[in-house]
Amino acid sequence: EHDSEVSATFSGLKRSSSRLLGKLEGGFHGNRRLLRWPLLVFVGIYLACLMFAYAWLRVSVAVYEFLSYLLMGEKRRHLVHMHNSASYNEWSAAAAALDSYEGYDRWKAVDESPYYDADAVRLFIAKMEHCKAQRNIPELCRTLSTIYTNNMAGLGLSNAGLYSETYYGTKRLIDRFVLAVLEATLIVFEASDSHLSDLDKLAFFQRARAAYGRTALCL
Repeated sequence: EHDSEVSATFSGLKRSSSRLLGKLEGGFHGNRRLLRWPLLVFVGIYLACLMFAYAWLRVSVAVYEFLSYLLMGEKRRHLVHMHNSASYNEWSAAAAALDSYEGYDRWKAVDESPYYDADAVRLFIAKMEHCKAQRNIPELCRTLSTIYTNNMAGLGLSNAGLYSETYYGTKRLIDRFVLAVLEATLIVFEASDSHLSDLDKLAFFQRARAAYGRTALCL
């Protein structure tokens, strides 16, 4: 009799626990079904807001670029000309015109700059002009050797700041210096034996090639 009472009590507890678990499971699944649609609606609204913000940003940038392009006026015309140039001469002419429009010619005309030694450049130009006027080829060779040995870096001519201020070219003094070096080198190359022997000329250009170096493409 005692065992039957225990069995009946255990069976009752088992049925009660089963009904309780069933209610809990039904409530969980019911709540999940109830929350599914609000979550989907929230995620959809969030994604739509992101897409609208992205589209608005793209349209704003496009409008800004278009208005900036229209307001550039003369500068825009020169930039378009540079972009559509079919040759270097055409591009350089457009770039020089843009420099003139932007007022960069005033910067080019002023010799002094913290980027290079303008006094030393003027001194080398004067020495080369004097040697050319006197047809003093040996002294001209020595002057050029000094320039080549320093590789122009000692004068500051390799400073990137000299070539980032304008669209085309740099200081007028530097242009004069480069042209003077080129002309002096050609004079030495074309000098007759009475001014410079072939052996001395060969030795000069070998030293110049070793000191000045060659252009290299690094990949």
